Amino acid sequence: PPRWCQLSTDVPGYPPPPSYASPPSLLPLGPHLRCCCGSTTPEGVETTTQPFVVFGVRMVTSCEIEVANCTVCRHCLCKYGPDSGSFAIFNWNNHYGFTHELLDEYTSLFTSTVVPFSAFVASRHRAYTYLLSPLPFCSTETFTRVWFAFTELQALDSGMQCISCGKYPDIVIADGVSIAYSSSKFVQGLLPPSATSAASPVNSTV
Repeated sequence: PPRWCQLSTDVPGYPPPPSYASPPSLLPLGPHLRCCCGSTTPEGVETTTQPFVVFGVRMVTSCEIEVANCTVCRHCLCKYGPDSGSFAIFNWNNHYGFTHELLDEYTSLFTSTVVPFSAFVASRHRAYTYLLSPLPFCSTETFTRVWFAFTELQALDSGMQCISCGKYPDIVIADGVSIAYSSSKFVQGLLPPSATSAASPVNSTV
């Protein structure tokens, strides 16, 4: 999870991201390689490099990525690719990547205010245009799929649990009754439904 919403009990999956303005010239395959078919343990594969585009907060940058042909599915388009998390880059499909900074930026906006995907993508398009990015920002559909895939990998938790049932109880009852009212409706004598007074009825059997 982003550093601003981590719990004290969270174990970081990666060291703090490096402080660079652009990705390294080559993203190595590394030990945590994976194919989209699910294969993760190739043996004796030959690696090659191919162009890789990284979408950042304000512009796109290009580099090389190390890949290898999958030995399981043997599809010409399916290749082992690196887990670029140590470089703070989310490898989408071995052709396009997205910085953690960009994806965490939307998470921050999504959890603090109402910002739909289309509005965020439009703001990135404008930032890319302002800085004369060599490539425009991706489409709303692509960014939506990438963000959900990224957050699915994150161990997002609240730390809340029932003192009797534990962390994941079988049954959860949620109270959806609101006791608040809009400040624009405030007038003299307006009280929430839960307010009591001397004239309130008393149930002596409880």
